[in-house]
Amino acid sequence: RAGGARRLREDWQRIQDGFADDPRAGVVAADSLVGEAVEQCTALLNERRRRIESGWQRPGGDGDTERLRAALREYRALLDRVAAVLDWADRARAQSRGSSRSP
Repeated sequence: RAGGARRLREDWQRIQDGFADDPRAGVVAADSLVGEAVEQCTALLNERRRRIESGWQRPGGDGDTERLRAALREYRALLDRVAAVLDWADRARAQSRGSSRSP
């Protein structure tokens, strides 16, 4: 939905601003907000994938080469975004493992 990122950042700012008054409530709110953001991302990614699919996979037609080429480019762009998130997650996991080891 439009403005979703802005709303998430505004909500985050409110959570951060209230942290000193009630740290536990701040962390609970942060967990909820991040959970909501992850659900939104998943839904939006799936919606985008379905939209790409509907552009090339029409009933009764094999699709012309240009339409298929455009679909392939769109899939690549979507995959690049997902891969960037997975790269970040891999780095975060590696850092987490490194920081949890005892000296």
